[in-house]
Amino acid sequence: MTRPLRLCLLSLLTLLAVAGTGGCRCQPAKPAALPQPAAVAALVALVAPADLFAGATVTGQEPKAEVSLRAVVAALRTEVRQPKMGRVVEYLTEYSRQQLLPDPTRPLLAPLPTVADRLEPAIGQVAFGGGRAAMVVRKSGMPLTSWFYLRQGRWLWDLADARPYEPAWLGPPDRDNHPITLDQALQGVPGTGPATLVFATSAGTFRCVLYADQVPELAANLIGLATGRRASRKTLERTITQQWQFVPFYAGTVVHRALPGRMLEGGDPFGLGTGHAGYRVADQLDMALRHDRPGVLSMATIGPNSASCIWRIDLQPAPDRDDRDPVVGQCQELAVLQAMSRMPENSVVVQSVTVQR
Repeated sequence: MTRPLRLCLLSLLTLLAVAGTGGCRCQPAKPAALPQPAAVAALVALVAPADLFAGATVTGQEPKAEVSLRAVVAALRTEVRQPKMGRVVEYLTEYSRQQLLPDPTRPLLAPLPTVADRLEPAIGQVAFGGGRAAMVVRKSGMPLTSWFYLRQGRWLWDLADARPYEPAWLGPPDRDNHPITLDQALQGVPGTGPATLVFATSAGTFRCVLYADQVPELAANLIGLATGRRASRKTLERTITQQWQFVPFYAGTVVHRALPGRMLEGGDPFGLGTGHAGYRVADQLDMALRHDRPGVLSMATIGPNSASCIWRIDLQPAPDRDDRDPVVGQCQELAVLQAMSRMPENSVVVQSVTVQR
């Protein structure tokens, strides 16, 4: 930081302190309250480089926030140089606090070099999607990813998640293995209304209206698997073979996970929650699609860009899943779903999934 910029920052901090005392010097001043994280970030942004992402490949569109991600990263770079990493903890997600600060009276359970290495090097890539951002830096040639989530208008750092940013896995090359468009998935389905999946199960029938306009690729994948228009790899004795087939994927699958009154998961060919259809699809995240009500249908994931065939239905709001499991629809017949959530896992069989409009 150049000397004029340092003087500018000191002057701004002095003005904040004087304002906190009303400008009066005739009485001992009360200790000024520490600036809130958003204010710190905004202040640092004034003296930070014009654009920390100038040399990076930026994809997606950054949503509106109290403070831009650039300013938050600039503030974190400043805080990490302070004793005991300064106020870094105030920028962390709740999950990261639980994992890295189980005892608030003790230091953060993250070595300083590990934290600094994910902030200091030149930023090579930034990917925005919904309320999530992946920032990739290179330390000694090795890519390191930081995940940020927009929560209540603020970008928070998921420091506990060090998984790399990777694109969707397309699966092994094969003439039958290719995504299908929404028009191809809906070919032959009569009507013009919203695409709806009808799940006929051993415990009753329920319907899920898909947000096909907002997340067309995810909707096309679900519809294609349900009807057999999207090829999937054949499974044999809980092994995924190299053979591709066009069959209704969900017929005979089970609800492999059930939390009473909370959520259901199904669609795994193994019935364990560990399988896939032979490929994984890219996340489509939309700020307008949240886990904010009972019956939200999303794609279950094990990390970014990892959705395949497993679906998840939340029976109560689950904001912790926002921008993690991409929302794809809204389910009806909640009484049926609530009853299913209280049945033993693997006891509910999906007999068929059809498409209506």
